[in-house]
Amino acid sequence: MRYFSKIINKPNAIIEEQRDGFRLIKHTKICEFVNGVLDTEDPDVIAKLEKRPDLFSTTPWATPYNWKMTEEGINLLKEGEKLGIDCRHIRKEYLMKLIADSKPKVEEVEEVLPEPEKVEVKEIEKEEEIVVPKPTTPVVKIDYKELMKIAKSKGIKTHKVKRELIEKALKGVI
Repeated sequence: MRYFSKIINKPNAIIEEQRDGFRLIKHTKICEFVNGVLDTEDPDVIAKLEKRPDLFSTTPWATPYNWKMTEEGINLLKEGEKLGIDCRHIRKEYLMKLIADSKPKVEEVEEVLPEPEKVEVKEIEKEEEIVVPKPTTPVVKIDYKELMKIAKSKGIKTHKVKRELIEKALKGVI
């Protein structure tokens, strides 16, 4: 009868051990799989193989999916090599993350424009709406460390104080 081992790329053997407590007395090799295949008719060996259906089977195991052989995988590996990433033993998700991190990030700063004010001018016969937009100032994002330095230089205590309170204090609201 032919049995297949889940481990294919290295020799796999079934070994029986006899122990006296923690001491190993006898070490006996019952059978050895060559390239993941074993031909045997021995009922003792078959009984031991059937005890572990998770490791040994009468049908061949499906070959594992290798993402490096697909078209997408080949493109990812080429892109990783261009960036200088060692791609020998790497997971697909991690390689994709490294490639995404290495690309320059364009930080989009959204300027929040206020809604224009509606001013009603009434004339004798008809109403006209004149839209006058408020002058906008560009939104400047300040790093938290820089904000703390500015606050300390102004004499504002920053220990265990929330960012919103520090910003209000710097604007002069508090």
